[in-house]
Amino acid sequence: MLKRRVITGLVLGPTVIAAIVFAESWQLGLFFLLFVSLGLYEWAGLSGSSTRLLRLGYVLCGVLIALFLWRFPGIWYEVVSVVSLGWAAALLIVVSYPRFSPRIKPTVVMRSVGWVVCIGGWLGVNLIRGQPDGHWLVLWLIVVIAAADTGAYFAGRRFGSTKLLPRVSPGKTWEGAAGGLILAIVTGQFVVMICGLLGLFGLFGWLFLTLLIVAVSIVGDLFESVVKRIADAKDSGNLLPGHGGVLDRMDSVLAAAPIFALATMLS
Repeated sequence: MLKRRVITGLVLGPTVIAAIVFAESWQLGLFFLLFVSLGLYEWAGLSGSSTRLLRLGYVLCGVLIALFLWRFPGIWYEVVSVVSLGWAAALLIVVSYPRFSPRIKPTVVMRSVGWVVCIGGWLGVNLIRGQPDGHWLVLWLIVVIAAADTGAYFAGRRFGSTKLLPRVSPGKTWEGAAGGLILAIVTGQFVVMICGLLGLFGLFGWLFLTLLIVAVSIVGDLFESVVKRIADAKDSGNLLPGHGGVLDRMDSVLAAAPIFALATMLS
């Protein structure tokens, strides 16, 4: 499992980083939309679409919604703001699990939530990329989340004993979360320094943002765990060896991108 996880990361990581650094805004938008489409396909399965045709239809509707919104960049900020408020509701759903599960379980609700999560996160990335030094800001976001995930994985395996939310995700621990935060701070500050981003928020501003983004990424991860529990599924898919599905790797980014996009706009 660990070997496959590392190999997948070594293949996927440089590809994503190269796209972030070298692609134009519209190219990165289409590149990320490809991953979002795969995530939507998996979400369709979690929401009860039993046939490939139904899943592809769900993906097509999501892509059409995304492309429609892409034509009107003037409303991205408002859409991302609403999606960000939705993640506050997701936090309530996570911490109170399984209280609200019956309200999410209906197929129409699950499918709608999937569109909001995936398209909202995609718009967040596009909004970040459109800012001055946007490619470096997207890189910072992806690196911080990847570092938090990696640090949590290894710290949790080595030191994990205090469960974070055992009813939602028994494998996640407070020690793992702390290890992820430490690695995220170190790598995030490294990116800030080498990319010349320090003046945007200042040292303490970036530290606060790292804490916020790591916290939101955990909420995104846990919310997907709630969705998988409702669907009685272990992973969202099996496309990425050692990692599970695309959603299992994208959930944190989809949650954190709208929040970070608002922060970059407000700056």
